[in-house]
Amino acid sequence: MDSQTPTSSGRIVVLLGDLIFQVKIEEAARRAGLSCVFTGAPTRLRDEVANGALLIVVDLAFAGADTVALITELKSSTQTATVPILAYVPHVNIDLKARAIAAGCDAVVARSAFVQNLSELLARYANPVDASAALS
Repeated sequence: MDSQTPTSSGRIVVLLGDLIFQVKIEEAARRAGLSCVFTGAPTRLRDEVANGALLIVVDLAFAGADTVALITELKSSTQTATVPILAYVPHVNIDLKARAIAAGCDAVVARSAFVQNLSELLARYANPVDASAALS
């Protein structure tokens, strides 16, 4: 599932376990002029973000990690604290959404809204002028 990216500028680092979402994210990122690094390993996510990332995308329902603790760690580190985190979650998991926001996640959207608005979200990150509005 891991894929390499040629540059650190304009790249997003994604933690997920669902290959269907990987394809959707990769297609939207490509249209926005962004590159992606996908991983199912929180340790690799940390390393990749520390090497430079425009955005972190996290599947909060990822079974392979405590995603809330990971967000807390990323937002506590001087190397990664300023990198925005966009997370998606099943719409019924309100508690997980609230905990992720409390941990410092910049935005949490329902999985269905994430898929529906993915191209728009990533396009905004491709243009730094619009990046602050991307998570609004």
